[in-house]
Amino acid sequence: MTKKNPSTPQNATSWAMIGRSTRNTIESIVIAFILAFVFRAFIVEAYRIPTGSMAPTLYGAHQTQICQGCGYEYAYEIQQRDSERGLISRPPRVTICPSCKWHDLPKPIHYKGRSMIASGDRILVMKLGYELSDLFPSLKAALAPKRWDVVVFKNPSDPNINFIKRLIGLPGEKIEIVHGDIYADDKIVRKTPTAEESLWFIVYDNDYLPTRRDRVDPRNLPMWTPVSQADAQLWSTAGRELIFTGLGKSDPGTIGFTGQIRDFYAYDDPESRLAGNYIVSDLRMDFVFDFRQGHGQLDLVLSKFDDVFIARIDTTGKAQLFKTTRADFEQNLAKPVLLAEKEIPEFKPETPVPIIFENLDYKVRLKIDGKLVLETTDEQYQPDLKKLLDKPAERVNPIVRISARDFNAQLWHVKLFRDIYYLPGKIDYGRLADPDDPNSDQGGSGHGVAGNPIQLGPTDYFVLGDNSPESMDSRLWFQVGPHLLDRYRRGHYQLGTVPADQMIGKAFFVYWPAGYHLFGTGPAIIPNVGDMRFIR
Repeated sequence: MTKKNPSTPQNATSWAMIGRSTRNTIESIVIAFILAFVFRAFIVEAYRIPTGSMAPTLYGAHQTQICQGCGYEYAYEIQQRDSERGLISRPPRVTICPSCKWHDLPKPIHYKGRSMIASGDRILVMKLGYELSDLFPSLKAALAPKRWDVVVFKNPSDPNINFIKRLIGLPGEKIEIVHGDIYADDKIVRKTPTAEESLWFIVYDNDYLPTRRDRVDPRNLPMWTPVSQADAQLWSTAGRELIFTGLGKSDPGTIGFTGQIRDFYAYDDPESRLAGNYIVSDLRMDFVFDFRQGHGQLDLVLSKFDDVFIARIDTTGKAQLFKTTRADFEQNLAKPVLLAEKEIPEFKPETPVPIIFENLDYKVRLKIDGKLVLETTDEQYQPDLKKLLDKPAERVNPIVRISARDFNAQLWHVKLFRDIYYLPGKIDYGRLADPDDPNSDQGGSGHGVAGNPIQLGPTDYFVLGDNSPESMDSRLWFQVGPHLLDRYRRGHYQLGTVPADQMIGKAFFVYWPAGYHLFGTGPAIIPNVGDMRFIR
């Protein structure tokens, strides 16, 4: 038992203990702040997306619209700029549904004096991996930037601004964008499965059946429709399910997709000069096959330029993949060439099965019930880059058809998607990379576009935005910032690239997606928890 020192007052002991406790608390707070700063500086940092260059993967300032023609929900950009009077917000004059193409008026951006604009997504960026890969070369394979990552980096024209784009080109590669596709060292670059899912854009979703079509351009009216009067006797396409009643009929019934398939982004102002100028033929047909009665064949057809591919599914348990030319297909002049075939489980009545048929990055695939069944090889289907460089962009829509024979069935949840189409680009003349060098004019074809490939250096990266029409990315950079100007003058930096030491990190999570308005009004300050997501 400890004796108290009679010369030390008890209240003095208490004040000493309180002092030590307060000091410990302050030290803990300081350490916590230091750790937070260290965490932010070297491990993970939060950012807000200010623009729509990565939409719809990531949103800048925007509003959401429920289409009055079909009920499909989509987001559209609100352009914002600073002025002497403060922030000025400008909505588009009109919005267009990405599925049914209905034209609608944007919602008010203010309600009772309060802003109704949703702010940009807030994201987390992992910085540690890139830093460790620089420090430890043995870790580069695992931690260095990878193609198709969404990355944050210093803006090459302004070190005080950070950009976010998708990583496309790696050090040492020659990159060229041809007809919307990416080529590295003259070979097609195919997307990873994760990137594929992020870069499919809806063309038409039959679950959102239009109830009105009076505000849709007749030339762009999307729908599934029988190809002929005879086909209309076998197919019913008026509802959300596409119904085929061809049991006992030897002749096939065919429906086709109508409407233009272009690089259209509902997020962008439809009156922009860059809106929907290019036909896209990298497509995915996605539906659930509800086989009812009989035994027959289901043919799925997609084309790209002069090549036509047919996936034939026999309900008795066989899948085949054919190829022919567009001219022969349209005139029915010759039998298609068999590329591959495989035995599959026999279809059972009233047992719905998901089916996907896609043509993507010069690879055709048939997937049944979530499993890859058939796909083309490089020997059967690959691009001829030299011919493609001389070939104009597609002038007519790709062929998209479904044929059936000798059974009854329904097709549910029928969707058609398009792949991203990376645009070519031009830089206006008079844009000087170095303000002191009149010979540094960047005017002409953009960096890395068809006919003007870019050769990346040993530490250079090439990046593009998911919203290609509205992205100021590697293609279009023309000015060198003060942080890179000395390198540029010494020939150690080329425009259109991101040096490795300007990379900040990989964006990996949307932790605060703009969502709900407080009490139904005001800014969308309540995050939509259901839209929190990993960035792919």
